[in-house]
Amino acid sequence: ALGGATGIDCQGASGQVTELWLDDVEIELFETGVRTDACTVSLRRVSIHDNSAVGVDVTGRSVLLDSSVVARNGGEGVRADGTSAILRYSTLLDNDQAGGTFDIECVGTTQGRAEGCVILHPNALGISIACSNDAFFLERTLTDDELRDLYGSIGELFSDIPTGALRDPDANPIIELGMVPWEFGDPYFD
Repeated sequence: ALGGATGIDCQGASGQVTELWLDDVEIELFETGVRTDACTVSLRRVSIHDNSAVGVDVTGRSVLLDSSVVARNGGEGVRADGTSAILRYSTLLDNDQAGGTFDIECVGTTQGRAEGCVILHPNALGISIACSNDAFFLERTLTDDELRDLYGSIGELFSDIPTGALRDPDANPIIELGMVPWEFGDPYFD
């Protein structure tokens, strides 16, 4: 039910292979959008937005966020605990409505990378990514550091935040920086 505790919940068991695959899904208006424990999670072309707490909360195993948007959640956009986290061509925007959290947070032994992503925090004083530099890598990923002083609000960059649609692509600072060129093996849609 909308407004309930969790939109999608996956609980794995020791010794079992438990997987969650979501393609072309929109998850909104819950407390937590997706919560998993000991599940292998694959989210492709998914929009997880406007949940009152965490967008994606993954404990154990792995998470792949591919060509997706995690936006305007009250807490962390993605919280990975003891997980292998791979973010590909995804957008994490305007999370942390309550203040004091991050667009992505790595806890414990989490390792992984963000490749071809846009990760922007709504608060100029905030921190988008709370992951150890030696365990989580940024490849062709655009963060607040590159865009600092080039925009006043997230709404100046995106016309539709839950879908990640850029406003005025011809003059958008994201396009002007040219940080995420397509390469062989990348998704055709982002």
